Amino acid sequence: MCYSIPGLVKEISGKTVTVDYFGEEKKALNEFYDIAVGDYVNAAAGFVIKKIPASEAENTLQAWRELFFELQDIDTRLSRLYLEKKDTDKNLTYILDKALATLPLKDDDLLYLANLTNASAHQMLFKTANFLRQKYHKNSCCVHGIIEISNYCCRHCSYCGISSHNRNIRRYRMTSDEIIKTCIEAVEKYKFQALVLQSGEDLFYSVNQLADIIKKIKERLPVLICISFGEVGLEGLEKLYAAGARGLLMRFETSNPYLYEKLHPGQTLRTRINHIKKAYELGFLVMTGGLIGIPGQTPKDIIDDIYLAKELHAEMYSFGPFLPHPDTPLANHKPPKEEEILKTLALIRIIDPENAKILVTTAFQTLSASARKKGLLAGANSVMLNVTPLNYRKHYSIYPEKAYTTEPVITQINETLSLLKSLGRAPTDLGISQPITANTKKISSANSNNGLDFINEDLINSALLSHRKPDPKKIRDILQKSLAIQTLTLDETAALLGVTDKKLREEMEQTAVAVKKKVYDNRIVTFAPLYTSNLCINNCLYCGFRKDNAAIKRNVLGLDEIKQETEVLAGKIGHKRLIVVYGEHPRTGIEYMTSTIKTIYEVKTKTNRGYGQIRRVNVNAPPLSVENLKILSKTGIGTYQVFQETYHHKTYKALHPENTPKSDYQWRLYCMHRALEAGVDDVGIGVLFGLYDWKFEVLALLCHTQELEQKFKIGPHTISFPRLEPAANTPFIQKARYKVSDADFEKLVTVLRLAVPYAGMILTARENAGIRKKIIPLGCTQTDASTRIGIGSYSNGLNKQDGNKQQFFLGDTRSLDELIYELIQAGYITSFCTAGYRCGRTGECIMELLREGKERKFCKINAVLTFREWLDDFGSPRTRGRGEEIIKKELNEIKSSFSSIYPQVTEYYERIRRGERDLYF
Repeated sequence: MCYSIPGLVKEISGKTVTVDYFGEEKKALNEFYDIAVGDYVNAAAGFVIKKIPASEAENTLQAWRELFFELQDIDTRLSRLYLEKKDTDKNLTYILDKALATLPLKDDDLLYLANLTNASAHQMLFKTANFLRQKYHKNSCCVHGIIEISNYCCRHCSYCGISSHNRNIRRYRMTSDEIIKTCIEAVEKYKFQALVLQSGEDLFYSVNQLADIIKKIKERLPVLICISFGEVGLEGLEKLYAAGARGLLMRFETSNPYLYEKLHPGQTLRTRINHIKKAYELGFLVMTGGLIGIPGQTPKDIIDDIYLAKELHAEMYSFGPFLPHPDTPLANHKPPKEEEILKTLALIRIIDPENAKILVTTAFQTLSASARKKGLLAGANSVMLNVTPLNYRKHYSIYPEKAYTTEPVITQINETLSLLKSLGRAPTDLGISQPITANTKKISSANSNNGLDFINEDLINSALLSHRKPDPKKIRDILQKSLAIQTLTLDETAALLGVTDKKLREEMEQTAVAVKKKVYDNRIVTFAPLYTSNLCINNCLYCGFRKDNAAIKRNVLGLDEIKQETEVLAGKIGHKRLIVVYGEHPRTGIEYMTSTIKTIYEVKTKTNRGYGQIRRVNVNAPPLSVENLKILSKTGIGTYQVFQETYHHKTYKALHPENTPKSDYQWRLYCMHRALEAGVDDVGIGVLFGLYDWKFEVLALLCHTQELEQKFKIGPHTISFPRLEPAANTPFIQKARYKVSDADFEKLVTVLRLAVPYAGMILTARENAGIRKKIIPLGCTQTDASTRIGIGSYSNGLNKQDGNKQQFFLGDTRSLDELIYELIQAGYITSFCTAGYRCGRTGECIMELLREGKERKFCKINAVLTFREWLDDFGSPRTRGRGEEIIKKELNEIKSSFSSIYPQVTEYYERIRRGERDLYF
């Protein structure tokens, strides 16, 4: 197994070259290149891939030198072995001692290990396997890419989702040009040195076609090509090898002929085995293995499977879990437990310690989010990344909810390199030219940014310490700057946070009210959240939807259910604007997002006088790649909203377990950069207050604002400030150290309004009715109502909160009508306007209008028109009565301030009263 970095050729013997990596030597086969001792080469899976110019190679090695040995040190430390023999299973330690001495184990020994059930015994087994892995293979770890070119298959295997009998799958087949283009991107953009081309047994592709594709790839690219097309025949193997394929991925699934024939109707195990043997004879690297947990399988069957793979000269062992697909005859069988997979990986390492390269399969990662880390610590040393184009990837569903169906390639690479670095593993077959510290984007210190991101904790803490007793005159100067609609500096905002004098606090609140009035007038925009799913692959300690929370009843809404929810929201409650909430899960990736948004926009329902329709969908979603954000933007979304949750590096790391997507602080931090680069006009940021010190978080939100202003000339369209709320089976919340009091909450909202005077500020129904009544006047511009956050809870008619279906408990469940009545009482008009999005008043344009106080002109007019709509279609008699009064007042103000356009305003107003809808300025 050769490292990804360039190696120096030390010796040549026929086609075999000895390659030196900082004193560590590996063998590689040279088939194509004219090389000599002293040349530099890249090699993958034991094959020379390309010759590297000396200057390029030496620059790369110089950058890698220190990290190379650092990784080895980490791996050596993590693989140290000490088996506590006191009070332990003496038979177990005897067997493991034999394994460590590379003495042959008897069948009874292996069966004993396979039948272990005790957790501490498992750990002893895994540690032994990891020690053997390090002893014979050092810290190298294969990182191959896989491209799934077609999900057509002529076979009808009883466990496989792409079986020819499955009529529920959407079939696809990549063209030759698409396959070659994908390979070019994988090699030239992402630097893969080894790729697997995989498909079902698709009779559309002839062997000659496949050989031609491989030949063209090899002519263009320095890459090791492995094939996984099923049984192409012995002659077919010869043609594919001649074209340049050098690896065969073909699992036999089980060595038990009886089980094989049950899984593969009409096929025989003997034919499969002969195919693999022929491939080895031709010179293919063999990647093979079995399924773990198939119905009727015994521990002895699994041990026999491992021995069969060894007999077949497996270069790589591919053993993964049986995951029942719902559209197959074996749908009702349960998958194996995580420990059974890990035991199998460890047994492979013990049975074949010197030769085995062991893959942690995607199926295992689908079964368990922590599979890669645990598998690599149980003897494995290989992973595979999915580089299939996103529009095809989810349809290669050989098992359900397959991992990595929505993650961009760069996300997978960064996540994998971050994991490998934490374990001290050096990637092979992924030809990265820079040390993996540069690719993972991880910060090296929990308390300092070290120039790696824009949240400089030293500056924030220094500002807070320096302004504990601010000068009153300085505070009043700062308030005037805020009234001029200018973003405050870090020091100015810290000074506001330091105010304790009651009179100054009152002045700050009065100024916040004035700023809001100047920029947004007296309107409040209302919306509703629509939760589409409670599936999540993250494990955030404070979240009710975290992956390990068994109390939550999981569900994801289908398109018909999305339509039903929208019909209630738009046709019965009267909302025009939604924030649609998506969790981070393969089933709710970009394709799900785009289809649900399209469905929401298509809903149009009859109302009392007109019709109800959602006119603007804002999105609260996981951080996405630029490519996916471009797709999302084209759906016509309004604001793309992602909250950092906490900007404090150490706290963020503690709350978001490693090896989950959300553990990547900087991937999340820079998602607004990617959104604006992708063409999303408006972005929303926020903090979950209560995770860390609220004053620090306020200044961090300001830092984020300043960063966006500096890089893109626009800041956040909205800022949100939810507080930590109780959630089912989530004890962290009860023990949280940084809960924000009501008094501090009032202050932080006031300061945020003053610090970023142009931004919309969103107050949510997390807060109870009393708090909302106090907070809205301090500068809020948006709030939700009639809120339900259980999955499917709008259409099921249940008003009662159910902690087993919700991310957290709400503080205010009043209806939209009740909230509007209260707002009228306080002198606010409720706006349902979405005109700005459709008139181009977004992004930089609206920022200028907001700063100049001009946007309120359009807002006031459109607020009156849309409020008239809502009153006629949905308002209760009591609310309509009070609503008429505020509309009359607003129309008089419009007549006085905008006399030139008042006639057109009244024309639109009367047309709306007659039942026309969606008229706006």
